[in-house]
Amino acid sequence: MVTLDTITLPPIVTAAQQAQKSSTELFQCLYFKDRDPQSDRRCVADAVIYSIRDNGVLVFVPEYGVKGPVYMRNREGEVVAVGEDGACEWQSGSVRRHSDHISTTSSCGTSTFSLFDHITVRISVRSLHCHADALNLEVISNAPHRGAAEPQRPSSQGRRPAGPGGVRLAEEATQQAQEEGGRRPKLSREEREFSQSKTPNLYSLLEEVRELALMDPEAASRVAASRVAATTA
Repeated sequence: MVTLDTITLPPIVTAAQQAQKSSTELFQCLYFKDRDPQSDRRCVADAVIYSIRDNGVLVFVPEYGVKGPVYMRNREGEVVAVGEDGACEWQSGSVRRHSDHISTTSSCGTSTFSLFDHITVRISVRSLHCHADALNLEVISNAPHRGAAEPQRPSSQGRRPAGPGGVRLAEEATQQAQEEGGRRPKLSREEREFSQSKTPNLYSLLEEVRELALMDPEAASRVAASRVAATTA
């Protein structure tokens, strides 16, 4: 019995997948390489935890399509500690892994990161001498990232312009829109559905030429003369 576990992809398919993955990682690194992760707001993004590991979590950054590890314990033995404002920093402590979450204990207390939690990460490029550049993801807050919202312009719909001049301008704009709508030609069903234009058009002209080509010369000349007379009348 053949199952999905016993199916082996051809080497060329595996090589193509690896080339695609390497190409994606290369362009992602080129995008972040010349950016300062401490000051550039494009290096800060929202991430979703989708897997738990012994010393960290695996996250997915929807904004850039990036997947990677976020470590909760660094090489110096420090762990991620969450302050009262949600900001993260490195402190001495311990890490404990569970089936659906990971917790860190430090002088700030116990912090928990669960599956499918949204956290804020900082993206930077880690340059290596013997290997290709790679992205580095560092947690900076246990709360979802809220990007700088653009100032919203107040909508003019549903509001009456202030003052007599504003009312007059609104009435003139409404009247002009109604006049333009009245002047707009009504389209038939074929024109609305198939975007067909009314005759005469190029298609009808070619059909007439084809019909004339099938006639004998005398009949074709009589038909052409009658049509010319009809159009000039």
